[in-house]
Amino acid sequence: MYDRQAVSTGEYWRLITAHFVHLSWEHTFLNVLGVLFCSLVCKKIFRVGIILELLYLSFGVSTLLWFFNPEITDYVGFSGVLYGMFLLGIWSQRKDKYMFVMLVVIVLWAMWQWQMGGAAAEEALIGGNIVGIAHIYGLLLAFIWLVLKKYYLMIRMLF
Repeated sequence: MYDRQAVSTGEYWRLITAHFVHLSWEHTFLNVLGVLFCSLVCKKIFRVGIILELLYLSFGVSTLLWFFNPEITDYVGFSGVLYGMFLLGIWSQRKDKYMFVMLVVIVLWAMWQWQMGGAAAEEALIGGNIVGIAHIYGLLLAFIWLVLKKYYLMIRMLF
C-alpha cells in the first residue's frame, strides 16, 4: 500500500508494491478484467520487456503522487499502471482506426475521472475512492516512455 507517512520514513518499496494491493476482491477483479482486456486488445504488450515497463509505471505513478499530490495519503490499485499499459500496447496499433478510437476513448475516460471523480456506484463496489490523477500519471509516463524509446532508437542508429 502506498502510505505517504511510511514512504517518508524510508519504506520506498511501497512506491512499487502499492499497485499490486487492492481495496477489495471486487477491486482486484476489475483490475484483472482490465489486464485481460488489455492482453486481448494489445497483443504485443505481454513480452519480456513488460517487467521493466511495469516497474517504471508503478514507481513513476507513486513518485508523481508523492511530489504533486500531498493530499493523497494512501493509494492502492493497478489502474494507474493499467492506463499506461493500454497506451503502450495500443500505440503501435494506432493507425488502425478502431485502435485509434479506443486510445482516444481511454484518454478521454481518464480525463473525465480525473476532473469529475469516479462514479459513486463504482467507488461503492471497490470500497474506496477512485484516484483519477493516477490514471493521468500512468498515461503521461507511458507517453514519456514512448518518446524516450523512439529517440533512443534514433540515437542508437547514428552510432
